[in-house]
Amino acid sequence: MNDPVKITPPFDYIKKFFWNTPNAMTISLAKDGTYVDVNESFAKSMGVSRQEIIGMTSTNMGWITLDQRSVLANEILKNGIAENVELEGKVQGKPLLGLFNSTPISINKKAMWLTVITNLTAMRRARAYNENILLKSLTAIVGTGVVLIRVNRKRDPDIFFINEEAKRALRKRPIKNLMDVLFREGSTYLTNDNEFYHAKMISTNCSSPLQIILTERMPDTLFIKEKLKQNELTPRQREVAYLASIGLSNKEIAEKLFISEYTVKDHCKEIYQKIGISKRSQLTLKILSCKDGNVESGN
Repeated sequence: MNDPVKITPPFDYIKKFFWNTPNAMTISLAKDGTYVDVNESFAKSMGVSRQEIIGMTSTNMGWITLDQRSVLANEILKNGIAENVELEGKVQGKPLLGLFNSTPISINKKAMWLTVITNLTAMRRARAYNENILLKSLTAIVGTGVVLIRVNRKRDPDIFFINEEAKRALRKRPIKNLMDVLFREGSTYLTNDNEFYHAKMISTNCSSPLQIILTERMPDTLFIKEKLKQNELTPRQREVAYLASIGLSNKEIAEKLFISEYTVKDHCKEIYQKIGISKRSQLTLKILSCKDGNVESGN
């Protein structure tokens, strides 16, 4: 144990905030980290008396390692201060996560560090608890798939969470291919067997590596309407094509749209030509085949 370093004024000018702040604060020698003084908040958080700490170092006490202290030293050397550095140490055998802010000071011509430490351990527990609640909630969602993805600078996706609905929607589909489409288009349509989905990317903070994909299951009729928008059909032709695809006869379509059966037949001929089929029985299958446009198939 080193002999304690006695400090006299000019230390007086920091006494008020040093002793009264609720944050843990320490003053240590820059060269080796020997504690010159600590406030009561620090002593209490470490579970030992102030007298037992003074003259020791954080590494002597087993709170952090030499490598961890080097992180602070390197930050001070590089930036003049160590700002918001997270270090995880051990206190009485239990992990403690601290946010360190250190600044060099000179007392009695000795180079020292004034360090403020914020205990983040409870905050991390709360964050982990909240994340657990969030993931449980996302897992319970029915009808909407949720995918949480971490993306690095190369845009290589790493799935952090995916619920069962999303697994079904994305079956047999590489997530990277889907993300390429979503980054480019914002949304797309997906199909697996006889199930249809609308997939979209939810915007997050531009600096966040987390991306969110939602997949919403769609009824056949709604999917057909959306799919028809991707073909070069006029609004009236889309109406006719939709009604024909759900099984209405030419007469029924004519009555519903207040047009003649001859007009319906003319529309159907143009529709078949535009979407590449030769007869009415192929219409629904062609619309639901999901082979063109933004629609992707997992089959």
